[in-house]
Parts: sequence; C-alpha cells; structure tokens
Amino acid sequence: MKIEVRVFATLRKYLTIPHEQGIVQIEVETNTKVKNIIQALNLPAQEITIIMVNGVRGEEEQLLQEGDRVAFFPPVGGG
Repeated sequence: MKIEVRVFATLRKYLTIPHEQGIVQIEVETNTKVKNIIQALNLPAQEITIIMVNGVRGEEEQLLQEGDRVAFFPPVGGG
C-alpha cells in the first residue's frame, strides 16, 4: 500500500532517499506501523517529538492504511 511521509525541519537531513522538500511517497506492507516507517527511513526516534497521521496526533504503534499521510516533527522552539 502507498503512503505519504512528510519529514520536517532538522529531521530532513536523515532522509537518504530522494525527496521533494521532505515529502516522499513510499510503498509499505499491510499491517505497517508508524514505528516501522521511522525505522525504514532511518529517522532517529529520539528526535521525533510530534507524529501526525492524516492531520491528527499519532503514535508509533499506530497501524497505517492505504493513502495515509504521516508527518514527523522534531522539537520546536521559538521565542
């Protein structure tokens, strides 16, 4: 099944596959969890503070479905 993954800010430097501004379309197996995507893309889980699935807060153990959009965000700061 195909899903879209968006990787933001400092996490983009870890993407080793071609991407368009941190956005990739990937093919995954049925019963794939968010944590499997993190591992497959070699993203450092300890640097991911927010996971969104289809615009809603997600979890590493969440099962994905065809067409899902997953986004990963590092710690956000400002001032």
